[in-house]
Amino acid sequence: MRRGPGPKRAAAITRGKAMVKRRRAMSPEEKAGKKGAHERSGLVCERCGRAHATEVHHRKNRSQGGTWALSNLMDLCSPCHLEVTAFKTIALEQGWSVLREQDPAHEPVWLAGRGYCFLADTGEIHEPEDQDDAA
Repeated sequence: MRRGPGPKRAAAITRGKAMVKRRRAMSPEEKAGKKGAHERSGLVCERCGRAHATEVHHRKNRSQGGTWALSNLMDLCSPCHLEVTAFKTIALEQGWSVLREQDPAHEPVWLAGRGYCFLADTGEIHEPEDQDDAA
């Protein structure tokens, strides 16, 4: 028989009957990346261009060496983030996700209202000289 609160309960603080999870501290890179992505997008989803952006998406997964660099981040609404992660083939075709061996700064990404663009680590969006080059 198992005793004690267990790993999930140990990571939480109990207040009355509700359990509140402790927030982990954000690294300076994570704070800067999220802030930069929000500033670039104006808090509007960069995929659909309609909804309020609530989540920051890594084009190259952190488990594959992705960083908090702005070229690797997209500011998305929750439904778009779910679709991007669920439909991997389409996400790769549109540049919303990139492969482990690819550099997000050199891979075009389709953005709402702009078409294919390149995201710079400075927060700028660069449109290709010819849209056909990006596709």
